[in-house]
Amino acid sequence: YIWGSNENGQLGDGTNTTRGRPIPVSKPQGAPAGFTWKYTIPGCNHTAAIGSDGNLYTWGGNDDGQLGDGTNTSRSRPTLVDKPQGAADGFTWKQVILGGWHSAAIGS
Repeated sequence: YIWGSNENGQLGDGTNTTRGRPIPVSKPQGAPAGFTWKYTIPGCNHTAAIGSDGNLYTWGGNDDGQLGDGTNTSRSRPTLVDKPQGAADGFTWKQVILGGWHSAAIGS
């Protein structure tokens, strides 16, 4: 669940409406049956989460490319972050941490 400021879409519900009560974190478009969130972390104006599929998703403000999708476009719904170039077959994301305007993650 997630709540609070949503000026940059960081709540991931497809809006910019601030929420004073917990709402479910939206599942990404095309999520497989049984998909759940394993790990979520809020940043200053963006959010990241690792899904049960081992993929990393981000949403919210993206002025500095902190969503990792190769753009500077803010997103109000969970957006898939591509695996690093040259990642081995079976690569999954293990942990993610967010700063104010940057992101870092560990995968294997």
